[in-house]
Amino acid sequence: MLLILTSFYAGSYIGKPFSFTDLIALVISLIIWSLVFYFYRTTTKRLNYISKLNKILLSFLALIIAAFIIGLITGEIQF
Repeated sequence: MLLILTSFYAGSYIGKPFSFTDLIALVISLIIWSLVFYFYRTTTKRLNYISKLNKILLSFLALIIAAFIIGLITGEIQF
């Protein structure tokens, strides 16, 4: 998700007449991408021992929490 957002916002700065702003946007994008891939590799190495059932249960829990938070933000769920 972070890579998509980075590409979306950096894409407006990177264009045909390349300037110093394009270079800065490109460098920032590359730094963010390299950090994301580094943290992805380190977390997947640590999480290899989690069973499939636990991964499915954690994904289901994350889906429920995300739906609850989106419901609170949009006002569909009220207390």
